[in-house]
Amino acid sequence: MNVSAEELRRYYDSLSDAALLSVDKSDLTDLGLACYEEECERRGLARPAAGSEDPPSTPETGATPARLVKVAEGLSYEEARYARELLASAGIPAEGGNANPGAAFSNAAGDFYLQVPEEFVEHAREILEVPLTDEELAAQAEQAGLDEDTGEEAP
Repeated sequence: MNVSAEELRRYYDSLSDAALLSVDKSDLTDLGLACYEEECERRGLARPAAGSEDPPSTPETGATPARLVKVAEGLSYEEARYARELLASAGIPAEGGNANPGAAFSNAAGDFYLQVPEEFVEHAREILEVPLTDEELAAQAEQAGLDEDTGEEAP
């Protein structure tokens, strides 16, 4: 699969700082590596030195980012997106990632995971473990489709 530099730039731009820094550079092509390093430089981010336990500080605040913990994995892109939105609606910041960077532009089921700051792990897992019936999922999907088509906000 041929991926353009512009597609790579958009992909890296869409990642959070923590997700960007978690990319394994050894899996990247030369073009991917160049775009990755360009994005890190644009944000003023640096990967931690080998053997370092401390994550880098963010240039905006100088603060060390919270440690992220996986709360879901083996998700499709849509499942990860839905779970992230669900957590956001509960006030829980969440970041998604692709466990298979070589498939970064695919929608392969099972490649995606979700992580949250350590202090939100228990609450996030409680929210994500609530089962939804097929009818509830269908109703939510229908409502989301109506909201997108009409431009109206969901209640």
